[in-house]
Amino acid sequence: MLKVLIITLRKGYLTAILSALLFQAVAQSPIPPKGTVFNESEMLADSVTGRALLRLTQYRDFNQTPTYHIHTGFSADSKTMVFASWNTDGESALMQGNVETGDIKVIAVVPKEDHGHFNGNNICMVPATNMAAAVRGGKLYVYDLKTLEERMLLEAGDGFGLGHPTGSTDGKTLYVTKMPRYRRDIDDPYPAASSVYFAVDIESGKSKELFRDNSRNNHTIVCPTNPDLLLIDRDLPPRFGHGGDHGKTTRVWLLNIKTKELTEIRPLNPNRFQIHSNWSPDGKYVYYHGRSEHHTFPEGFSGRPHYIGVADQGGKVLWEQIFPNFSYGHISSHTTRNTIITDGLFFNNMISEIFWENINSQGIPDIHILGAHNSGSHTFGQHAHPHCIMSPNGRFLSYNRGTQYRSDVYILRTD
Repeated sequence: MLKVLIITLRKGYLTAILSALLFQAVAQSPIPPKGTVFNESEMLADSVTGRALLRLTQYRDFNQTPTYHIHTGFSADSKTMVFASWNTDGESALMQGNVETGDIKVIAVVPKEDHGHFNGNNICMVPATNMAAAVRGGKLYVYDLKTLEERMLLEAGDGFGLGHPTGSTDGKTLYVTKMPRYRRDIDDPYPAASSVYFAVDIESGKSKELFRDNSRNNHTIVCPTNPDLLLIDRDLPPRFGHGGDHGKTTRVWLLNIKTKELTEIRPLNPNRFQIHSNWSPDGKYVYYHGRSEHHTFPEGFSGRPHYIGVADQGGKVLWEQIFPNFSYGHISSHTTRNTIITDGLFFNNMISEIFWENINSQGIPDIHILGAHNSGSHTFGQHAHPHCIMSPNGRFLSYNRGTQYRSDVYILRTD
């Protein structure tokens, strides 16, 4: 009996090892050459709503879309989106996927010997001109998605890095920030000009300094309807993007690049450090959320309350509400109506839509479940962050699903 048990355990252990090796071999598949078109997709059903769900990727170690910023992932016709793909050995690629057919086109490949690699946080689509941009190795590149031409437009220089790029609505300009590299809470010198904002003309490659600020900012989100307005973060020491000055100062601001005027999007909550923010599709409103400093829920409640809010371009708060229990997530935007898309906040692993203009007598809005992203722990890295992006026509919603070892791109049909 004991001998049988030992053999069984050994067989199970051996099976687990073989399965892990096979999984690694399958996942870390070579990246196809530039210009290759292939398809590895499969059609599924969302585990909660039953909506049609396209798993766009299945191979390579990591696949990741751009961040949650509005109009940074999909083409203008809503048929394709860009994403980054890489293996742990260092090889990476910029890819374009067709969200209807599942076809994937390799736009550019960076071999493992090169410095810098493609990452979902540092890429974006420029919908108006069918181009994409990427920051890697401290340099800003632009890619023609049809001809596959690559051009380097801006270099940060030694000791500096670039934030996440975003394109103007007319497709002519890229916006990006340049900041000194640092290690949070350890040796940051906090120089006088911490962030330098650049506008880079895509056609000529010429860059223009727009603004300098005594804070740091990775996220520069262009207003969908006013090319002069940028939604920015102002991250202060000692925590910078991980808490700023412990919530004493507002994080989210509007920058008018013509007048240099800054408008504070100040929450009603005493904790002024908003975690994420985004534009409404018509550019009239700013969505934001953060952890709440206090709450009025029944005594004995042990959760982590959080707030979600909406402000106009003048900084006036139109709606803000504290909710009982915080589940990590992001604020993104529906593209055909003024509702907020989240990949958490209320429910772990759930994608929800907040109809903030439709509230009850207690200020609570209608909240609809769109699906379940089912991604793993966010402590693994941002490849596991869903970072939902809605297509311009409102029919497709992309997200990442990941664990410590793998991540893939999924497309949820929402209509």
